Amino acid sequence: PDSGVPVGVDHLATKAAVGVVLFFLFGRHLDFDTALVRKSAKYMIDSLFEKLTNPIYGLTKYIPNTTAYKTEQKLKESQIIIDEVVASELDLLLEEYKNGTKHPDRTEGSVMASLIANEPR
Repeated sequence: PDSGVPVGVDHLATKAAVGVVLFFLFGRHLDFDTALVRKSAKYMIDSLFEKLTNPIYGLTKYIPNTTAYKTEQKLKESQIIIDEVVASELDLLLEEYKNGTKHPDRTEGSVMASLIANEPR
């Protein structure tokens, strides 16, 4: 239903792009908070930029109040956000593999299911 509230194109594009990637990885639609995923992506890009442009990043990331330290904290937060989106789905895939079952709405050939199935035990 249309709430009548305008939604930004960037929000819709993020929702669609992330949804496609997650469907490709897991073979089904996952729910996620688009704003949090956008925040996570920004933190990851900021972290990458800082690591590429700060030659002493590896040292200063341990010193509180440095840019590298703050960037590292944001990177950890971004990883937690992504983990919250995919962790339960990974657990479900592992359970499916162990039991030889498949979630009713999972399509065949998802990347993660294939990786799990082909992993040496």
